[in-house]
Amino acid sequence: MTDLLLELPLWFAKVGAISLFSVILLLVWLLPRHYVYSDEVGSRWKDLRLWATLLLVIQLLLYWVF
Repeated sequence: MTDLLLELPLWFAKVGAISLFSVILLLVWLLPRHYVYSDEVGSRWKDLRLWATLLLVIQLLLYWVF
């Protein structure tokens, strides 16, 4: 099993990591609104989905470049 993993090219690991982060990003945006806001009237800057998106985009860029 280890030999098989060592024979895979590096781009394969990058595609796997980027795919995983993309799935997490999709799942974050599928969360209902009442899970995201603690109060009824939520400000846009309090939207946890936006903060999660920002952080995941940074991670995606890091994995893409390096």
